[in-house]
Amino acid sequence: MNISRRPVTTCILVTVILLSAVEAGAQSCGANAHEIARQAAGTGFRMTCVCNAGYDRANNQCQQFRLGTDEWEARTGAAFTLGDRLRAAAGQATLLLRGNIHVGALAAEAGRYAEAISTLFYGENKPAKDSALRQLLDDDVGPALTRLASQVQPERKRAGPLAADAVNPDDPEIASKAVADAAVLAGYYVGHGAYAGAVGILEKAVINAPNDRQLRQALTYSGQLKAEQVLRDAASSTATSIAERRRRAAGRIAWKLGLHLIDKGDTAAAEPALRRAQQALSDGGNAEDIKVIEQMLQWIEVGRPFLNVDRRGQFKDRSKADLILDSLEYGEGNIDNSLRFLEEIRRTEPANLAARDALNYVQGLSAGLP
Repeated sequence: MNISRRPVTTCILVTVILLSAVEAGAQSCGANAHEIARQAAGTGFRMTCVCNAGYDRANNQCQQFRLGTDEWEARTGAAFTLGDRLRAAAGQATLLLRGNIHVGALAAEAGRYAEAISTLFYGENKPAKDSALRQLLDDDVGPALTRLASQVQPERKRAGPLAADAVNPDDPEIASKAVADAAVLAGYYVGHGAYAGAVGILEKAVINAPNDRQLRQALTYSGQLKAEQVLRDAASSTATSIAERRRRAAGRIAWKLGLHLIDKGDTAAAEPALRRAQQALSDGGNAEDIKVIEQMLQWIEVGRPFLNVDRRGQFKDRSKADLILDSLEYGEGNIDNSLRFLEEIRRTEPANLAARDALNYVQGLSAGLP
């Protein structure tokens, strides 16, 4: 007897109706798939199954799909190779501009290309037109970041809400707040390489919204990243740990907050942010980054004024989605710290509506972070 019935949408999901508890014990999801939920259905059970990480539904089977090297390197930041050249070229710039350049380089090296573009190109504090730094930014860095920020690899097209650096919880294609929360948190996990965590979050969401296309796309893409990470880590002795990537992200955002507060004229509040950045980036980070942070702290301690302060800050052009992600990275899993980050932006920029909306969203975030 054929006891399975397939739903209309079968991108990654297979739902099997089991007629009896006896049959339930012998039933499985099939090759390259696993069960994520089982619910009573009449006299039997309904099993909800998903393809394993690195597999997708095709021709009524879970078939393996590996990410291309270009997509993997773009997503992880490995595709950006100009960071050290940027730091070296910034050596003769004013200290505040050097900080901007270093933070922009860190963002690009983490795969946060939209953030890097905003940091390096949108502020008023820019290098002189005839400088080597300006030439490097205009001729090499800008084109590279623009290309990487607009990846058109087939894998990214199928990523749903995870196609962008930061998930937009207000995307009209996202059906509910619960789905949005899952996608936002999964995007945060993907950002520091915790692909297994992203898969786990999205699988739980799929149980409650099994026919949501955006969730299915995000889950498939996260699974591809997870499978690729396993293969690459096994072949490498220098893989960066999830904890280290999380610390670097927190250090980058803390440094960005410190630059923002300096630009707003509040060096007293900038000092603890810079010290946090110094601590987070000191383990396995770039020595040149630490030198710039230390010099900034020395200037604050002796009361030396920073040149080219324009009062614009660092977050004027950041969207709600960007600021939510920034806050999660700053908090390293602690929602209270994430809220404090957003409250600082609101304090210094009371008219910043994106910061207001991001703060309201994070206050109501329904899922916790481990």
